[in-house]
Amino acid sequence: MAELDLTDRRLLNALQGSFQLVERPFAAVAEDLGIDEDEVLSRTQALRDAGVLRHLSPIFDVFRLGYKSALVAVAVDPARLEEAAAVISAHPGVSHNYAREHRFNIWFVMAIPREQDFEATVASLAGRAGAERHIVRETDVDPYFDTLVWNPKATLAAWLADSTLTAVDPRANFGGAVELVAFRILTPVVKPGETASTITFWRILDPAALGPRDPINYAPEAQLFVHVLDRQGNYVIGSDRLHAPAWNWHAGDTFAQIHRMTLPADLPPGQYSLRAGIYTLPDRVRLTGADFDSYGIGAIAVVAP
Repeated sequence: MAELDLTDRRLLNALQGSFQLVERPFAAVAEDLGIDEDEVLSRTQALRDAGVLRHLSPIFDVFRLGYKSALVAVAVDPARLEEAAAVISAHPGVSHNYAREHRFNIWFVMAIPREQDFEATVASLAGRAGAERHIVRETDVDPYFDTLVWNPKATLAAWLADSTLTAVDPRANFGGAVELVAFRILTPVVKPGETASTITFWRILDPAALGPRDPINYAPEAQLFVHVLDRQGNYVIGSDRLHAPAWNWHAGDTFAQIHRMTLPADLPPGQYSLRAGIYTLPDRVRLTGADFDSYGIGAIAVVAP
């Protein structure tokens, strides 16, 4: 299959994040993307035939079901990799268990009932697997695999030429580390309880502005955010995540970030503003611009059910 174009990437993101439980879900996806249903179906089939899209089915939201979940990484003796993986995979709460060429060479997702001690459960399992060390990264858990383009110059030019995006001019510079280039509100009109989605586009300026780089220990760490605010400026809901990890940033790189936010079911109808920004971890200190610590990227309209 040829390289995925922007519509293919948007389609893959839509199939994962805004696939509606309606009589003709692919027609709903088509409306969101601004193309017709036949094109959505033909592109989806082509992605399946090429092996890009391997499986399409619902997944459980473990948090709503009363569980807590996190991504866990353990370091084991490479000679015992298969043995350790078997011990880990035997736990009923483990999924997505895979090997990586890294100091932490086994990674898996674990979900357990909320009342249980997560750290104690992980420590016990890591001990039985013979792990030398383990880390728990709760902020990395996300059932989506957003598709990104990592061709900086060509990607930036394509974004700026895309009439469906809103360019930020002048670009919003956050602490000299990264600048907001453009954005697109994917769901400008939503109902209470539905998911509001937006995509932001960024260009890396100077990774050192975030702090010393230490990829082995995943430093520095940062989170991008998009927050929904009411007319009084009060926080309603937000999405804080970063799929292009800051410890692997390089000056000049560009990336896009999807943000999905499930609105409260009792949210009153009205206009709600969206603001984007970035903060470092673990101190949660926001990077600022000349006169802002977050940047307004428009609004969504919440309508009655």
